Amino acid sequence: METADFIKMEAFKIFNKFSELYFQFEVLGTQNLPDLAQQNHLFVMNHTAFFGLDGYLLAGVLSSRGINRPIRTMVWKHFLEGPMGKWFKAMGCIEANLDLAAEHMMDGENVVIMPEGTDATDVRNRINTFHTGYLRLLKKVPHISIVPIGFYGIDEAIPWWLTTNRYIVKKMMEPLNIGLDFYIFPKFPVPRPTKIVLAIGEPISFKPEDLDTEEKIRECNARVKQAISNLVDACEHHREQAISRSV
Repeated sequence: METADFIKMEAFKIFNKFSELYFQFEVLGTQNLPDLAQQNHLFVMNHTAFFGLDGYLLAGVLSSRGINRPIRTMVWKHFLEGPMGKWFKAMGCIEANLDLAAEHMMDGENVVIMPEGTDATDVRNRINTFHTGYLRLLKKVPHISIVPIGFYGIDEAIPWWLTTNRYIVKKMMEPLNIGLDFYIFPKFPVPRPTKIVLAIGEPISFKPEDLDTEEKIRECNARVKQAISNLVDACEHHREQAISRSV
């Protein structure tokens, strides 16, 4: 194990403990989480946080299973080029590029992808459009299973105001080198200590012939999105029950 990986794993141990206490963080469906030491996988999840809290929580869960195989998270290239680029790279993020992701997966590494991409950060919909790039990645690297991941509670922990005012967007986004046409900012200065739940679904496998036409890709995409939507529903239900029992 490299020193950097050891430091990262220890950091996530602390973060995991903090999450359990502060966010009352729970993980459902741990029996579906594969052994990261045996085979690499493509983790696909919904995305609801501009600050990437969902990504850090998932990384903490995966790191607790060991880091025998590196975990790479695909992010918009502007995040890697901006002032926070070094941080994103240190956390294992890579540019959202199919060829690059395929190279990492062929090297035996795990990849995390959020198919909603930047469309999810406007927080106006429960789940936004799932882009199909992750399925095209499987055409480049066949025989890789998708592990669906669903979150609920992120937007409760970080509630947002959204604006498309051109002046505000120009002032706030251009210095960050992020080409979004909207700006969102938290209603509170720090994340609220409200409950967050993550659910891991059963791995989904597709054969090459399942993805050989655009129609089939759309059908497979709908299947994955529905699986994640069901996980989000399960998280919401579990969260509401836990809160109703809480003092």
